[in-house]
Amino acid sequence: MLLLLAISAFQVAGGCAIGYWLRSRKRSMSKTSDALTATLGDALRQLQSLADHIGTEAVGHADQVKAVAASLEGAVAADVDQLHQVLLEGMTQIAGANSRLQSQLADVETKLEVQSQQLETQLAESRLDTLTALPNRRGFEEELTRRLAEWRRRPVPVSILLIDIDHFKKINARRGDAVGDAVLRDVARVLEAVLREMDYLARWGGEEFAVILPATTLRDARRAAQRCLEAVANHNFEYDHEPVTVTVSLGLSEVVPGDEFDVVIRRADEALYLSKAAGRNCGHFHSGDDFLALDSPRLIEHVSEASASAAVSTAAGASLHEQDEEDSLTALPQAAAFAHELRRRVQRCRTDGSALAMVLVDVDRLTQINGAEGRSGGDMVLCRTADVLRSLCRDGDYVARYHQGQFALLLEGATSEEAVGVAEQIRHGLRNLTREGSQRPIEATVSCGVAVVQANDRSVSVVMRAGIALAAAKSSGRDCTFVHDGQAAEPADGTYSQ
Repeated sequence: MLLLLAISAFQVAGGCAIGYWLRSRKRSMSKTSDALTATLGDALRQLQSLADHIGTEAVGHADQVKAVAASLEGAVAADVDQLHQVLLEGMTQIAGANSRLQSQLADVETKLEVQSQQLETQLAESRLDTLTALPNRRGFEEELTRRLAEWRRRPVPVSILLIDIDHFKKINARRGDAVGDAVLRDVARVLEAVLREMDYLARWGGEEFAVILPATTLRDARRAAQRCLEAVANHNFEYDHEPVTVTVSLGLSEVVPGDEFDVVIRRADEALYLSKAAGRNCGHFHSGDDFLALDSPRLIEHVSEASASAAVSTAAGASLHEQDEEDSLTALPQAAAFAHELRRRVQRCRTDGSALAMVLVDVDRLTQINGAEGRSGGDMVLCRTADVLRSLCRDGDYVARYHQGQFALLLEGATSEEAVGVAEQIRHGLRNLTREGSQRPIEATVSCGVAVVQANDRSVSVVMRAGIALAAAKSSGRDCTFVHDGQAAEPADGTYSQ
């Protein structure tokens, strides 16, 4: 009986260890580091060695018990003294064998406990970002997966916040990696200070952080996001007695019915992208239907060149009187009028299913052109761009000057391929631009972002996709066209031909 209990105890202990390893392996197989994989492999080999050793001992124990049983069976016919002696020897042998086996099992149990603790520590470290001491992306993904599973059983509000440090690469380039690392650590501490203890803050990767806000509606999550935004902007980041300006951009979404991991993250990520494109140091959230500014209920209705990669910004709420005003330089409608026209046409598309494409056109490096050629040179480029846009407009199309060096074009009944073709014609229409009375050409190019109205679209969604496509074109080196297919912005496949 003791033997069976001992062997069973070993089997349970060994089975638990192997089961733990396999579960851990399965959960993180796709992302496990080489070091962790090697550690777990060593643990498995050690466990197998222990199993082989104790198995050998158990077999030896069983053989010894059988030998004792055989001697007892042969001594049945002996006299009392001889039988008594055989019994004593047999009991002594079995007791000794049991003692040795128990000692072996105790040693195995100690080794299993130590090994289990080492595995637990290794697995915990694999989910920790060593620079900020926050959970890393693997830890965040596992926690969010668990939260989503809980949400499906009992729908308690859960919101997701993505936070990106603005212009972090410039900080690294100007001040060095050591200061960049210090900024990451300090931003992590600032965020920890304003978030609740129940919130789950992790380093998502690079200069990006992610937060799970449990039991938090989108309304409350907006307040938490605003606190994060203001806390970072108001914090004094100073290194080697020299201040560093640090701000963050935010993207927020709430878990809604039918959400999977990738869906809720994508909404938050697109809202973050929108904040970066809007000039950074701001936040946007997805309401379930639309993308909105963090600090205002107004929809995003116009695009501005607020930064080097600007594409989309929040509408300031233009009055109806402004909708009739024209841009004094190009004589084109301005942003408010375009926003009104876009809303009207998108609503018509939703009603009758007609096609509509939007092209955002941004004059590359307008500030540098103004510096090199003077304001008159920059104005000439803008006027020439407006003329090219007018020349490509068909009956029913609509073109406007959106902001500074940015234009917007609505193409009635156009497919994505046709809109890309128009964008490429716009790009090539600015080649060999020269000022009157001068033989020196002005180097002027444009970047274009294309989006097509989809089923049940709203104007803000179209603007957002076109803006993301434009931002992608600018970040890819400018003088190119990107198109957003509803999932992501990709380089346009079509090429312009004369």
